[in-house]
Amino acid sequence: MSFFKRIFGKNNPQPEDTVNKTTKRPEGDGAADTKSSSPEETALQEKFKVEMYESLKRYHYEPALDFKLNLTDSNGDVYREHEAFGGTYQEWSGVRSYWDRMGIFYKQWDDTELQKLAKWQVIQRYVNDRMPLEALDFFKSKVTEEDYMDIRLPVALSKMNRSLNAVANAKLFAEGAYKLRPDLDMVKTELASVLHLSDDQADKEKAHQLMQEVLEKKIKALGEQEIALLNFFLFGVDYIDSSVFAALYLNAGEAGLDAWDTMANEYYYCPHFRYEHAVVLHKNNETVSMLAKLDSLTSEFPWFKAGVNTYADAILSIRESMNNPDFMRDEFAKLEEYKLMWKH
Repeated sequence: MSFFKRIFGKNNPQPEDTVNKTTKRPEGDGAADTKSSSPEETALQEKFKVEMYESLKRYHYEPALDFKLNLTDSNGDVYREHEAFGGTYQEWSGVRSYWDRMGIFYKQWDDTELQKLAKWQVIQRYVNDRMPLEALDFFKSKVTEEDYMDIRLPVALSKMNRSLNAVANAKLFAEGAYKLRPDLDMVKTELASVLHLSDDQADKEKAHQLMQEVLEKKIKALGEQEIALLNFFLFGVDYIDSSVFAALYLNAGEAGLDAWDTMANEYYYCPHFRYEHAVVLHKNNETVSMLAKLDSLTSEFPWFKAGVNTYADAILSIRESMNNPDFMRDEFAKLEEYKLMWKH
């Protein structure tokens, strides 16, 4: 059986509608009037609705949850999603990046949902939103020994440390979780992800053994002859949450740039994945996209040395080829500042 017979299968089904449709547009909400909306605007409003409910699932890190929001006011008027959250809709509609849009929703949900989250969910919320330093602060100030009774906490802390490029610390949390629950796929997956980042060959072999166990279990449960392997790594019920192995299989399957873009919507929080994505862009002669990818990567994760060094090398190479020593001068100066930070 070839894992790479098909990189992607059918698209995951969209979340079902969980609220009633508008019977009357409330006044003064600041959103566009749906009665006179163009087809393009109507499509955008529907996209907002879909992403809003998806963001709730991601925020809680619970793909199976079915959220029902009460969008009816005291007069009995029912709001559409883009009307009830008019300010969020206006901000969201001007943003191109999927995870920047998710971040807008995350800030909105913080007002009503943050206090409902377990501590491991708070860590995961910050990590997914590319805020590992906030996750670290929360860990230092809020997490107690009793919280480790939930095995999901050390798994989330391992992910946090991977985002901080603190692989040794991530390994401590992942191995600790594995000692307690070696039977859980989520634990095997996280330990495999950490071990694959190791320079030790034995660690890498162990990583592939663990991931093979997880994959074989899922393949057996499906009972299909052709496996769209990377579908296992898309956010959904009982999915494999591994940015490291998603990148590995994309590379092994020589996936196209569209497949990389699709998977980037899952693992934008991971500096390792984004670095591998930039490398693939370089191999495909997508120089402008590569530079943009490295620029955003290093801005958000200045401690990720591979990204910073590669970005600096790319700028120097282009300078030489263009005979222009001032090419991207400001960007290069910022990278030098990041390197100085590593020494302190």
